Amino acid sequence: MFGHIPYFSLFPFFAVEVFVKKTNKKKLDSSYLLVDFEKYKRKKTFANIALGWSNNGIFLKIDVNEKIKEISKNYRKGDSVELFFDTRDVKNKNYFSRFCHHFVFYPSPVDNIHAKEVTRFHSEDVHSLCREEDLFVDVIQKKYLYEMFVVIPKRCLYGFDPKRFNRLGFTYQINRYENSPQVFTASADEFKIDRNPSVWASLILKDN
Repeated sequence: MFGHIPYFSLFPFFAVEVFVKKTNKKKLDSSYLLVDFEKYKRKKTFANIALGWSNNGIFLKIDVNEKIKEISKNYRKGDSVELFFDTRDVKNKNYFSRFCHHFVFYPSPVDNIHAKEVTRFHSEDVHSLCREEDLFVDVIQKKYLYEMFVVIPKRCLYGFDPKRFNRLGFTYQINRYENSPQVFTASADEFKIDRNPSVWASLILKDN
């Protein structure tokens, strides 16, 4: 079904492992691009995501080939980027632990907020949500697309310790106004990715 696809493996489909490179610079070139899974779900790809890591945090460059149409407090009703991380990459729990994180980034501020953590826990196993001002986002808007650069520092990722744990659970959902989102690996049509980290992919942090 999938043929030969570099840089990830399937154990079944949800046990996806993706190798990501360490970076010491803010620019992420094409070698940091994540695998495009949309074609295997017979969906159109409208965004490309590059991801790198350092001991200080996570860096992402997100190119969305759609113009910004609507920004909303209800981030799934407008244009936005959601990023999910599990700093322990646990696959035997279908609920959020204190190591799970859910961030939202807007291509344009909503009530002066450009980014925030919105993690919803379903037990007493929690962490304090990070401060909005600790999340960095820079957006370049063009006529028919926008580019977003994101930095999530280590202090916003409870449990992030690449020297001891070189894996992260990860997925994303890129929302667009009045249209279907783009999601990494598991389909948002079939799974509640914002509640179930067991269907997220695994990022293997390569020390180059």
